[in-house]
Parts: sequence; structure tokens; C-alpha cells
Amino acid sequence: MTKKHQKINPHCPVPGCKAKAPHLSEPVVAALVHNFSDLANVAGWTCASIAELGKSVADDVAAGRHFAMITRTRQLEELYIRALYAMFIADPGEVAHLMSMRHRTASV
Repeated sequence: MTKKHQKINPHCPVPGCKAKAPHLSEPVVAALVHNFSDLANVAGWTCASIAELGKSVADDVAAGRHFAMITRTRQLEELYIRALYAMFIADPGEVAHLMSMRHRTASV
């Protein structure tokens, strides 16, 4: 069985990304990538965001919104993992891919 050769996207280094333009061409993505260059700020923002989500989880539990609590738990985990990846593992092109919404939409 032969492995199908994936075409390299000139706009993004992440395999399988179907972006039609560089992620950094989006002003919001470019600003986020720029802000992610300061690791101390990223760590602070991530901690503050996790704390806010934690309060939201507590509110959900107190109000009996169990399904909402489950979805917030996933947000906490995703935020934590993405921040660690962006800070310590990803190269700048991958950070742009993470920040972009283009890679999350299915191609038509």
C-alpha cells in the first residue's frame, strides 16, 4: 500500500492546512502572533483566562448547568495545551496556523 503524497501548501507549514492565503495576512492573526512573541505575557494571559473559565465552571455547577460545565472543562484543557504548544514547541508558522480560523473550516 503506497502512501498518498500530500501537496505542500505554500501558505502554511502545517500538513493538511487548506489556507488559500498566508494566515498572517489576517490582521487579527498577525497581531496575535506578534503578542505571542512575549512569553511572559502569554503565560499571564493564559493564567488569567483559565481563572475566568474556572469561575464560569463554578457558576455552571452552582446553577445546575452540567452540560455547560463539561464544555467549559474542555475549553480549559484546550487553552492550556495550545498555550504550552505555542510557547515552547511551535515555530512561528505553526503559531499563525493555531491563531487562524481558516484552518478550522471545511473546504467546499
